Amino acid sequence: MNKLTILIALAFFVGACHEHAHEHAVGGELKLNAGKKWPADAITRDTYTAIGKDLGAAKITDNATAQKFASMQDKRIADLLKGCTMTGEAHNQLHVLIAKTSADVAALRSARPDQLEPATAQLRATVGLFGKYFE
Repeated sequence: MNKLTILIALAFFVGACHEHAHEHAVGGELKLNAGKKWPADAITRDTYTAIGKDLGAAKITDNATAQKFASMQDKRIADLLKGCTMTGEAHNQLHVLIAKTSADVAALRSARPDQLEPATAQLRATVGLFGKYFE
């Protein structure tokens, strides 16, 4: 995994968290809200929908396309962090998902050619968690 990518993602993550001035979950497992999905703000729904559509249309066949795709998703995640209006435990749970998504994007970026398909599948599975935990 590219250390610079991780540092950049963490910088965005920490910066966004400080703007909201409360603690966030930084890892762990996603959980439902007493068996129900967490409410999500529009930018969060739009971002995860867009990433899902990008994954559906993506033809990641080599490192160059993986790099381009990962850069596009890094920008989407950065924009989400800047515009997020969620608060409380829903927001904490979102950051668990964002951390997983960012890690999968970084893994795709650094994947060997024979690992591009599994790395893409892992990112697709993580993005699919949005619909299981958020509405």
